[in-house]
Amino acid sequence: MKKLIACIMIASLSLPSLAYAADTVTDAVISPLKKSQPAPFSGVLFNPRAAASVATEISTLSDRINLEVKKAVTETAAKKDFILNESTAQCTADKKTMQATSSASTDKIKLLEKDVKASRKAVKDAEDAAPSRTLWMSLGGVGGVLVTIAIVFGVNRASK
Repeated sequence: MKKLIACIMIASLSLPSLAYAADTVTDAVISPLKKSQPAPFSGVLFNPRAAASVATEISTLSDRINLEVKKAVTETAAKKDFILNESTAQCTADKKTMQATSSASTDKIKLLEKDVKASRKAVKDAEDAAPSRTLWMSLGGVGGVLVTIAIVFGVNRASK
């Protein structure tokens, strides 16, 4: 028995005991006081006008918060709409610019193709109008042979 009591004593001394304090939250209490009357609790004393001002502030706080939230939402929506409209205008302008550039490039390509066709036709017409190469080569060869024969004949005659 003595050993049991000793064990309990050692355990109670070695293990710290915890004590929790209760949080005392009191509800808001309005206690009207008369002059020279002692206050039933410590705190801040408001005159009726200050109490009415605080009560008004508290009661209108949610409305003010709602107004500020609506204002912020409206401003954000306006900024978003502005950015969207600006981006749309920029995209529209870029699209028109690209279409104009594409149209000008297409027109230039068509003009260059027309010039190439005209140049090819002119070259073909010039080739068709000129005498054939084989005719000129044949005439040149025959003319060269005739000139050579005439020279040889003239030299032979002059040397006799």
